Amino acid sequence: MTSNSAEFMNALSVDARKMPIIPLLEFFRRLSQEWCYKRRIEGGKRSTVLTEWAEKVVSKNEERTTGWSISGVSDAFYEVHDFKHGGIVDLRQETCTCKYWEGTGLPCGHVIMVLKHLNKTNFGHLPIDAYKMETYRSTYEEPVYPLPEPCDWEIPAEMMVVKPPIMDTCQAGRPRNRNRIPSQGEEPIIRGVVDVIVQHIMQRLVLHWSQRNKKG
Repeated sequence: MTSNSAEFMNALSVDARKMPIIPLLEFFRRLSQEWCYKRRIEGGKRSTVLTEWAEKVVSKNEERTTGWSISGVSDAFYEVHDFKHGGIVDLRQETCTCKYWEGTGLPCGHVIMVLKHLNKTNFGHLPIDAYKMETYRSTYEEPVYPLPEPCDWEIPAEMMVVKPPIMDTCQAGRPRNRNRIPSQGEEPIIRGVVDVIVQHIMQRLVLHWSQRNKKG
């Protein structure tokens, strides 16, 4: 999994994110409408089994098989010798020891080499359904309809009004820690009316005892 899709949408909506919420939603709705329409038209024109991107990947994997050799083990088990580590293909389990077929859902060069050895030139049945044109067409077959103007919206009377949250304005920077322990000789930090009264009483008592000791 990558974050390419999220980064693409962030770059595409860098100006739209400055809009109010309703124009922002209309921006994404119009964008979805254009994308679905364009891809629906493109999907109707293609007659291949795989999508254009998958066709290019399979063609590149096939080009890499030039000069490779193959050794048969059984009717569904083959060993392919390339210029590196090679690969062992199991057609029944649809696996290859290079793990490319299982990891991407597209046939690797070892699998393509086995099919060419079996005189099969059509590789459209090997990729998973996500790379097939049938899935591509069904993804964009539902149209995205435009919305009327906000003044023409029919708002139900029983709809609950959601108020925005109360946002407290905080000062910039790190907040001061007021719960620290006073240093030796430092008067404690006084908070509240009760603490002020207690501090005042303590000061009067200290003053009274100091004057009494002087008289004595």
